[in-house]
Amino acid sequence: MGDQGTKGSSGVLPSSARRALRLLSVLGAIYLFLAAISAFETGVGMLGQTLVDRVFEAVSDPFAGMAAGLLATVMIQSSSATTSIIVGLVGAGVITVEAAVPMVLGANIGSAVTSTLASLGNIRQGVYFERGFAAATMQDFYNILAVTLFLPLEVGFHIISRAARVLADWVRLWAPDSQPASGGFSFGDFVDAPAKALEGLIEGWAWGTAGGVVMIGLAVGTLVFALVTITRLMKSIASSRIEGAVNAILSRRGGAMAVVVGLVTTLIVQSSGIVNAIMVPLAASGILSLPNAFPIILGADLGTTATAVLASTAASSPEALVIAMAHVVINFVGIFIFYPMRVRQVPIRLALWLSRTAMRNKTWVAVYILTVFVAAPVLILILS
Repeated sequence: MGDQGTKGSSGVLPSSARRALRLLSVLGAIYLFLAAISAFETGVGMLGQTLVDRVFEAVSDPFAGMAAGLLATVMIQSSSATTSIIVGLVGAGVITVEAAVPMVLGANIGSAVTSTLASLGNIRQGVYFERGFAAATMQDFYNILAVTLFLPLEVGFHIISRAARVLADWVRLWAPDSQPASGGFSFGDFVDAPAKALEGLIEGWAWGTAGGVVMIGLAVGTLVFALVTITRLMKSIASSRIEGAVNAILSRRGGAMAVVVGLVTTLIVQSSGIVNAIMVPLAASGILSLPNAFPIILGADLGTTATAVLASTAASSPEALVIAMAHVVINFVGIFIFYPMRVRQVPIRLALWLSRTAMRNKTWVAVYILTVFVAAPVLILILS
C-alpha cells in the first residue's frame, strides 16, 4: 500500500504535463526566433550605410545572389535559417525584394545538401546506396530545374516578386491589425524589447560598428538555436504521428495526399530535413518508390516557407512579408509544374542516372557534391 502511494507522488511528470511543458518550450523558442529577427535588423542598422551599400552591391547581380543563398544554406545546414536571415535583410532595407528572390532560389538548392550527405551512410551497401542516393539527389535536381526555370523569369520580368507583392497585399487585407488601438504596448514591442535593451547596452559601451557585428552574431546564433529547439521539440511531440501518416500514405501509393503529408509534417516540425530523413531510408530499402516519394518532397518544400512567413512578422518593413510570399510563390508554383507524372520523371531520371554513375565509380559522388554545393557557387561569386 505504501509503495502505491509513493508512485503517485514521485518526481516523474505525467505524459500530459510533459507535453504541455514541451509546448510551452516551443512557444518560448518561437519568441526567441522572432526576437532574433528583430535583433538582426537592429544589428544591420548599427553597421552604417557604407557597409549596407557594400552588401547590396555584392548581391545585386542575380547569379551572385543565388550563389550566396546556396553557400549560406550549405554552411548553416538550414534553408529555414537562411531564408529567415534574407527576410531580416529585406526588412532592414539592406537589399530589395528583387535582389533577394535569387538568394531564396539559391537557398532552395542548398536545402537538399543535408539529405544528400545523409545518403552517403549507405555508400558501401550496393543497391541500398543506389536507391537512397537517387532519393536524396531527386530533390537536388528538382530545385536545380526550378531555379533554371524561375531565375530567368524573375530577372527578365520580375514575375515572382510581382506575384509576391499581390499575395502580400492580400495577406495584409485579411491579417488582423497588430497595433494597439490607443498606442499601448503591442506584440511588436514585446518582440523588439530584447533587441532594444541589447542595443542600449552596446551603445553604452561605445563599440560603434563593432557593436553591430556583435548584435548580428548574437542574433544569428539565437535564430539557429531557436529553430533547432523548435524542430527537436516538435519532433519529440509528433514523431509517432509523423510515422503513422507516412505509413498511411504508403498504403495508398502516395498521390496528392503525399504532398499534403509532406506539407503538414514540415509545418509541424519546421524542418524539411526530417521529412527527407524519413524518405531516404524508405526509398533505400525499396519500401517507397521514387515516383511516390517525390510528391512528399514537394509538400515539404512548401512547408518550409512557413518559417520565412513567421520571420516576416518580426520585421519592421512590409517588404519583409513580400519576400516571404516570394518563397511561397516559388514552392507553390513548383508543385503545379513538377507534380504531373511526366514532368516528375525528369528529376527522377536524372537522379537515377547520377546514382547509377556513382555506383560504377564512387569518385563521382564527391565530384557531384563538391561541384554543385561548393565549387559552382564560389566560382559564380568570383566571376560576379
